[in-house]
Amino acid sequence: MKRTIISRKWIIVLLHATAWILLFSLPFLLRPSFNEQRNNPGKESGTIVFYIVNNALWIGLFYFNALL
Repeated sequence: MKRTIISRKWIIVLLHATAWILLFSLPFLLRPSFNEQRNNPGKESGTIVFYIVNNALWIGLFYFNALL
């Protein structure tokens, strides 16, 4: 019986991670392609790091709020 409970937790965690990845990848998938961004790759990598850190904070805040 414990084995099914553990496997259910992993399925739930996997579903949550998939949903967050899909949600936060939408701006990258739906953005228009500009030639200006391709000429300056250093600026875009800093923006991606900021985007990932910002989204991690939002996810943390969401689960903190959900647990309280």
